[in-house]
Amino acid sequence: MEDGNTSEVKWNMKFIKKLREALSKEDWFKLLYQADSALVTKDNLDGLVDHELNFLSRLLIQSAFQEN
Repeated sequence: MEDGNTSEVKWNMKFIKKLREALSKEDWFKLLYQADSALVTKDNLDGLVDHELNFLSRLLIQSAFQEN
């Protein structure tokens, strides 16, 4: 549980890193991470590529260009 003021933009990657540590490689590659548009930032997309994680999100055009 996080503070209500925690940024979802930053929280997603923190959670993904913890989740990666908890799951086996086999389970990780079966995973489809679903999140709202706060996931879709350049830094987060780079992190998803680094972690080889498939994801599903709603894309709001303004979110794609949001600075962290």
